[in-house]
Amino acid sequence: VWPILLLAAIPKTRFKSTLVWFTLTFGIFAGALTIWWPNSFSFLVGQRSRGLQIESYGALPYLAWNALVDPLLLEFRYGAVEVLATGVNLVSLLITIAGFALIGQVIYWRLWGKLERVEPSLVALYLVMISMVTSRVLSPQYMVWIFGLLAVCAFASIRKFNLIFWLVAVSAFAGQLIYPIFYFSYMSGDLLALTIQVIRLATLLFATFLVWQNLQQQKNQITTN
Repeated sequence: VWPILLLAAIPKTRFKSTLVWFTLTFGIFAGALTIWWPNSFSFLVGQRSRGLQIESYGALPYLAWNALVDPLLLEFRYGAVEVLATGVNLVSLLITIAGFALIGQVIYWRLWGKLERVEPSLVALYLVMISMVTSRVLSPQYMVWIFGLLAVCAFASIRKFNLIFWLVAVSAFAGQLIYPIFYFSYMSGDLLALTIQVIRLATLLFATFLVWQNLQQQKNQITTN
């Protein structure tokens, strides 16, 4: 999904050629992968059926309840641990709607030409971070996407870039502590593990906010000029 989101970061002047190359590349590799491994895209069904996994933002209040108040029912499904509790479906729906709304806003800006002179790498970084923050799943390996985009953003004009980088780095480090070192402790309601998870999510959310600030500033400067 994320490479498709990155298309919204492409300026209109280069969008058609980028879309052609993207389509060709995806078609060739998807076809080759399907021939080599017939069930290579079966994971999409599992992704669609997944619930609220304990590493996500939506699951944090439940895990806090699990640690501070009363044990919570968890279940291992589709290769990860999910929360089974009242309101889980509603929480999953709300964060999914929030993600679509925020991504849709960026697509709207792109279609109406409000992002033509905004750094494409900044737009891409924001889209990926939003897709992670509003996901029902937040596995630690997802941070690879952010670091790749940060490497590109290092050559762009982005305010507080060093702070954004270190916030993401702290979030990634905390994620590696939780998964796998403190994973079972987190499930059992250990306060140290919960604290590490709070740090992980808080630093990533703050970094996302700073990226959003940069995007707004560049967009507004262009509109003013």
